[in-house]
Amino acid sequence: MSPEAQSILNEWSPPLYADLGILLTVVVYVCGWARLRRASTVISAGRLTAFLAGMFFLWVSIGSPLAAFDDASLSVHMVQHILLMLVVPPLILAGAPALPFLHGLPQWFARSIVGSVLRWRPGQSAGKFLTHPVVCWTLAAVALIGWHVPAAFELALRSDAWHDVEHVSFLFTSVLFWWPVVQPFPSEAHWPRWSIPLYLSWGCFPGASWAHISLSANALCMVPTMRRLVFSALRRFRIRFLQAH
Repeated sequence: MSPEAQSILNEWSPPLYADLGILLTVVVYVCGWARLRRASTVISAGRLTAFLAGMFFLWVSIGSPLAAFDDASLSVHMVQHILLMLVVPPLILAGAPALPFLHGLPQWFARSIVGSVLRWRPGQSAGKFLTHPVVCWTLAAVALIGWHVPAAFELALRSDAWHDVEHVSFLFTSVLFWWPVVQPFPSEAHWPRWSIPLYLSWGCFPGASWAHISLSANALCMVPTMRRLVFSALRRFRIRFLQAH
């Protein structure tokens, strides 16, 4: 391990609240899944595996030592965002978390608090609105492009609090984006299944367009931190290439 990497790890400390939140979420889901299985409700082991895999990759992204390098390595920075947007959300949704969560929470809380919210008509209307494919796609695109605007990008790297807000917004909007694709039980589809490939193809458009813009020389000059990360990655690649030859 290089001295630079060792120094970064020595200064890093685990995000206690994030780790506890992930652990508590897993415990609630597993307890609910076990209760449903005992009640002969079909929640397959495959769904449990998918959910646990999603939570594991969420921990890798924001709670593991990998997170220590997200502002020092462009590769780690991109892997972190790929996990948050493309890996974690579909796995969590594939776990059909609604029923396990309801049965994993204390019954008094599930009935009096969660049940009241789920029966509340404005809440139901908001849920239908947020899970409409057009809204899902739009919010995910806005979050992706918005956080890569130079001012927002720099703000997220300078401030730990805003960095956390960025990650939460990526995760939340990506869960919405993947909702029409996975269609987690027991939700209902807004669009026919044949339209999903078109939806996914359009989902690639914001990221591809922004990647093209951000890789231009002018964009790199506008974002000092991005320029530093890119040049640092190129320098490390050049050193490794020369050592190998």
